[in-house]
Amino acid sequence: GDKVVGLTRNPSKLVIPKGSGGADADKPLSDPNLTLIGGSVTNPSDVAKVFESPIDGVIVALGGKTSDVGDTMLTDGTNNIISAMKEKGVKRLAVVTSIGAGDSKDQAPFAFKLLMMTVMKKIFNDKNNQEKAVESSGLEYCIVRPGGLTVDPPTGVINVIDGEAGSIPRADVASFCLGAVRDDDFQYIGKAPCISSVGGTSWTKDRSKAARESAHNRSTVHFISLQTMSSEGDAVATPTVDLDALRTRITDLGETIKILKSSSEPDKDAIASAVAELLDAKRSFANNNGGIGVDGNKWEEPMSKKDKKKAEKAAKAAGDGGNVVSEANAAKKAAKKSEAKAKKAAAKSGAPVPAPAAAPKAVAPKAKAVAAPTPIRFSLSPNQISFNPNVSISERPVVALTAAILTNTIVDYELVSDHRRSGCALGLPSGNEVSGDLAMARYIAKQANLSSIMGANDEDAAMIDQWVDYALQLNKFGLARRVLAVSKTLDPILASATYIVGYSLTLADVALFAALGFPATEEGKGEVLSVLNGDSSTRRWIEMMAVHPAIREAAQLAVGVAKNAEASFEIGAEMDELVSGMSYLEGAVPGKVVTRFPPEPSGYLHVGHAKAVLLNDYYARRYKGRLILRFDDTNPSKEKDEFQTSIVEDLGKIGVKPDVVTFTSDYFETIRNYAIWMIENGLAYTDDTPQEEMQKERMERVNSKHRNDSASDSMKNFNLMCSGKEEGKAWCLRAKIDMSSDNGTLRDPVLYRQNTTPHHRSGTKFPTVRGVSRRGIDVDALKKFMCSQGASRRVVNMEWSKFWAENKKEIDKYAKRFMAIDKVDHVALTITNVSNGVGFLSTDYLPKDPSFGKRLVRTSKKVLLEKVDCDGMEVGENIVLTRWGVVQLTKVDGGLEGVFVPDGDVKAAKRKISWLADVSENIPVILSEFDNLISKEKLEEDDKFEDYINPDTQAETEVIGDAGLKTLKENDIIQLERRGFYRVDRAYVNNGKPLMLFMIPDGKKKAMSGLDGKLAHR
Repeated sequence: GDKVVGLTRNPSKLVIPKGSGGADADKPLSDPNLTLIGGSVTNPSDVAKVFESPIDGVIVALGGKTSDVGDTMLTDGTNNIISAMKEKGVKRLAVVTSIGAGDSKDQAPFAFKLLMMTVMKKIFNDKNNQEKAVESSGLEYCIVRPGGLTVDPPTGVINVIDGEAGSIPRADVASFCLGAVRDDDFQYIGKAPCISSVGGTSWTKDRSKAARESAHNRSTVHFISLQTMSSEGDAVATPTVDLDALRTRITDLGETIKILKSSSEPDKDAIASAVAELLDAKRSFANNNGGIGVDGNKWEEPMSKKDKKKAEKAAKAAGDGGNVVSEANAAKKAAKKSEAKAKKAAAKSGAPVPAPAAAPKAVAPKAKAVAAPTPIRFSLSPNQISFNPNVSISERPVVALTAAILTNTIVDYELVSDHRRSGCALGLPSGNEVSGDLAMARYIAKQANLSSIMGANDEDAAMIDQWVDYALQLNKFGLARRVLAVSKTLDPILASATYIVGYSLTLADVALFAALGFPATEEGKGEVLSVLNGDSSTRRWIEMMAVHPAIREAAQLAVGVAKNAEASFEIGAEMDELVSGMSYLEGAVPGKVVTRFPPEPSGYLHVGHAKAVLLNDYYARRYKGRLILRFDDTNPSKEKDEFQTSIVEDLGKIGVKPDVVTFTSDYFETIRNYAIWMIENGLAYTDDTPQEEMQKERMERVNSKHRNDSASDSMKNFNLMCSGKEEGKAWCLRAKIDMSSDNGTLRDPVLYRQNTTPHHRSGTKFPTVRGVSRRGIDVDALKKFMCSQGASRRVVNMEWSKFWAENKKEIDKYAKRFMAIDKVDHVALTITNVSNGVGFLSTDYLPKDPSFGKRLVRTSKKVLLEKVDCDGMEVGENIVLTRWGVVQLTKVDGGLEGVFVPDGDVKAAKRKISWLADVSENIPVILSEFDNLISKEKLEEDDKFEDYINPDTQAETEVIGDAGLKTLKENDIIQLERRGFYRVDRAYVNNGKPLMLFMIPDGKKKAMSGLDGKLAHR
């Protein structure tokens, strides 16, 4: 026997577990040789109380909700225990962690692995760190990794396993831990064994009744935070069996066996172990329930296959076999008669012939094997998705369709209904096919190369694959069983997550939703939810998935592929009958349909317009969607406001009311960017061929002389077109498609022409936001400025200076500070008491806000100063090198020299100047400044534009920059101290392609420092 001292957070909550045997089940834990101390292992003083008694060994079994004890309780508590043991000279330590911890991840069951990587991720991080602390402690330790813990009576069978873990009673774990801290020759000291009652190499070799009783008597107290032993005491009483818990365990084991058997490669050993465990559980239930089994019938030991065969042989010999065969023949005869009757009725009504009903099962003699007919293959074209329109929605490629929708590639696939096929398939470019919904979905997702649905990283991808495999296994069970299995698996995972893997919809979610029958419609969803009781995380997930746009669109595509059906997503909702001559919209989901009517505002609405708009309006209203009126206002020579107004009025007269009105001119910049992209990618070219000659060439299928011009030449001409200059009128942009095409429209049509007529909506003022963005505008500053003006019906002209001043306030909050010195106008200063070589000092990126971090500034014996800062310097004068310190000048004629004054008074010095160490790591930088195109703030009516053109609108300055500028990226905003704020227009590449900075206006006409640049700061 042993004396035990235990440390636990709440001693009053410790009870003997139900089901572990004995008469004291569910009673408070008490024993003359047990001392319980209230406290926490994370408090070193509480741990020290335990060691006030003489201790021979320590067992650590920590646990609790992370919300109560924190994310590092296991590691912190174990470290406190190890420290106390070392202080008291205690050597033996047994620490209970878990299967799956450390290097035992592969030994955890599949479902448990999923929990480890999701809801239990933080717990296992803590367990892994706990094990590392034990391994490096220098103590005589044993890390105990049990399989699934139960509250069953001890079996006395404890196996150290190499494969997947089964379950083990807590009392057997306690017995193993006792051996670890008590036996001098314990063989697992310094190791981390995984233990289980099933499988592996038996640790307790003697499995006799006496051995079981001995192990039972040795079992110690468990469920406490810390256990320590001395050498005296009596055994603790063992609790009784909890039949409810045992019934639940039997159900779980049954489900586990079904899943194991349904695997594509069943693990026979795992199945045998699980079956043996199930029989033991059923036997235990009957033994503790007066001989009545879990099914309510009298328990009888199951017969082996050999005994079953003997019994069947004996029954047949006694004449029972003939009766069985007779019953089978009678059943078959009745089935054939019923089938013939059904065929006859179907032929009269013209309905399809029903499938033959399955005959009632009966035990019958084995028939001769019949060769299965060779399946007929119907070839598919590449990207064709084919499936049988007569099967249920769950047997259609709903996951594959959802994958195509999520990857925005659904338009690349053609849906084909084929009643000859038994399953769904996807045609491949090679001529082969991919069969099966999930296999097709994986192919589609991989082809799109979209990580968001296949996993953002390798770990997520592996987890998604596991869930997809799990979904495949579930498909072999009935719906109710699938729903319950999914609910039991997902509830703990979705308790704190929206999606199964990661933070967005993945193939894992879609595959499991499909395993539930893809209940996107209200009818299907109602059937699935009726199986679940009460609120649960899985119920919430199902309802969320059912309304996801991609899921609904996939359901509509899957249902409507036969062109004669539409999915309903509301209870009792029915779509209006189609008007004669109209067709279903394939894949249309109510509430998600958007149609468009795009007239050019160059004339009045005519009958041809009316037809187009009425068709669009019909579909928008039938599917409860939206109609967009899009004015295609790209030809200002013909367009007028009056036509735009009249079109809206005339639409009202024919009962059409658009939901949204938009203009193509709102997207001029987007269109221009696409044009540039096409030129750069060889998909378009500029052409100055006269219109009549171009028309003739297109008729005769003759290539233009400019068709093979370089992209750079075309860009030059395109920019000329966009400039508004007269020379640009001769050019147009043509698409490079196919001049030999039989379709004349595809013979390099014109995409873009110059039109100098002011636009009736935008005039000539179009691209301004793009310009200010490149000058370094802050979006928040732009919003604040616009909001500060308020709403107005009038056109308001504002001065740019106010806008740039607001911008400066915002960028000053985050612009990191650097220094740079003029490449030409600089002076060298030698600091005589500084050693040769390069030194470093640490300084804040942003002095006003240290949270932006620090950077290293190089120092050296020789530093560079701005020439303008050195005018009038005298011997003996103290100057401040910003961020470094005070230097006293000792020489000014023939070159500056000085000495560094470590404790110099920074405030007393008059000159505070920027500087740069003269080191090889410095980089070249080009500073660009810009000024207004017009020299006058506002032109009057009588002013001539040409008289006020500013001749100096751009200037550049070459400077030497701090090496830290190499890290900047395009669009970064920085401040060069005493020069101003800059936006990175081009990041540093090398000295041949230096860093290029654009000065950001600050609203002042002149800079405040002497380094004012070359232009006004406007």
